Amino acid sequence: MSGCVRSTLIALSVVQTVALARAGERTIPTDPPVALSATRSSAHRAIESARLNAGTTLDRVAYAVDGAESSHGEDLTMWRPDPSAPQGPMQVSEAAAGDVGGGDRFDSMENRAIGRAYLAQLYQRYKSWPDAIAAYNWGMGNVDNWVKEGRPADKFAIGVAGYLRRVLHDSGMCGRFRRTAARGMLRGKRHNRRLTLSYWPHVPI
Repeated sequence: MSGCVRSTLIALSVVQTVALARAGERTIPTDPPVALSATRSSAHRAIESARLNAGTTLDRVAYAVDGAESSHGEDLTMWRPDPSAPQGPMQVSEAAAGDVGGGDRFDSMENRAIGRAYLAQLYQRYKSWPDAIAAYNWGMGNVDNWVKEGRPADKFAIGVAGYLRRVLHDSGMCGRFRRTAARGMLRGKRHNRRLTLSYWPHVPI
């Protein structure tokens, strides 16, 4: 079984495990809402074209994160009233910008460049794209604590699992792997309650 398929199964397993533990208290969230207009803007088409022509995993992951965070700049709520809050198409925080040397988070192009640089930094830290993507969404502190605890599935935030699944899919790491097939495999297997590094794909940057 490929690393990508395993990571997708783990993300689905986390969602399933937490949902069962909290049955009756909350529902499984779907992927973040997308605020795309009926007709794609020229900017959106240009971004998609860039993604299709991207030659590196980093470019594809950055494109997928851009989509998950702001629907490629179509979601106007990406510009928050509080200037200290995460901003722009990549929802870049002040801390993240500072970590990669600064830049104008309020300029869309620079925002994307900062977000891309931060993703590269996270990958260099974790040597694992799923961990890097989770840290981008959840924060390094949360990921570090989760890893130290042995990667327990019931401690992995359900929203982060959905985010991870979406970004892995949209970046092309998981190809055309179908969720229905994953669920079918999950029903026929008993899974460990801990996630280990061996499940995550280690894809070159």
